[in-house]
Amino acid sequence: MNAKDQAQLPRYRRWPSRLWRAASGFAAAVKDYAVRVFEKADDDNIFVLASGLTFSVLVAAVPFLFIIVALISLTLERAAQSAGIEPIEQLRRYLDVIVPFIGRGGAGRSLPEEVIESVLARGQAIGIISFGAFLWFSTRLFGSIRAVLREVFDLRQSRGIVQGKIFDAEMVLVSSVLLILNIGITVVFNLAKAQSFEFLGLSQTHIGILEAIYAQVTAFAFIFLLFLLLYKYVPARRIPWRMAVAAAVFTAVCFELLKLAFTLYLTQLANFRSIYGGIATLVIVVIWLYYLAIVFVLGAEVAQVHELRRVRRHQMEVLE
Repeated sequence: MNAKDQAQLPRYRRWPSRLWRAASGFAAAVKDYAVRVFEKADDDNIFVLASGLTFSVLVAAVPFLFIIVALISLTLERAAQSAGIEPIEQLRRYLDVIVPFIGRGGAGRSLPEEVIESVLARGQAIGIISFGAFLWFSTRLFGSIRAVLREVFDLRQSRGIVQGKIFDAEMVLVSSVLLILNIGITVVFNLAKAQSFEFLGLSQTHIGILEAIYAQVTAFAFIFLLFLLLYKYVPARRIPWRMAVAAAVFTAVCFELLKLAFTLYLTQLANFRSIYGGIATLVIVVIWLYYLAIVFVLGAEVAQVHELRRVRRHQMEVLE
């Protein structure tokens, strides 16, 4: 049936063909996206890039916790105790969001709790002593992220060795301060939330449902903002906000799906302790961070393909 015949049909009989064309166009666009992302990820050696990021995270993780706990003890602890809230507990929750451990350690504690307790046991002095080492090791982390995003976004600009190290050190300090501010705002907001629930007179069932929804929303928002800031400000050349948002949305959604799948795998299928024994937790951490690094790089690949398609479409419109 040609277009003229379709135009003569009643409106309700045109909808099936319109829906079919829309579905076909959407399927073709998804296929084109998938093919282009796969080809670009292969050209960029996505698994090699993810391996480098994983190693950098492992190198900088423990010193980062030392500094964060020390900064919390210096800035938030006194005010938090007077208000009856616990910023260290909020840090534990953030770590549980990033590293979704199901298995528990000694005395029923998760790995994030064990790490934080070991840091607290050593006191503020270790945080101060490790500051220089953390600053140096974490520059490797941000340097690796810069190199990865430069490769994926096809950027020619580079900050150089000295300027790059200075920038990475600045990013370490800024990210630490932002995390402390985020923890402070969150614990205050949690206090206000608890008082609001009490004022409204909600039952424990309703409070449990609302708290579960609140925990999921805040966890997703935290992950989304984390990825958004990394994609936007770490590259040597600032990318458009639309690219950063597209990459952050894709990565945050894939992060949640990966966390769910990884959790189900650990609880239902895998038995790492029977194979790796006492180092099972470390093995799980490395595997999780590696897959998370793949998702991070893949999010940048998707944003780059999306931008290239937009530019190509704009060029075709100009030529027409």
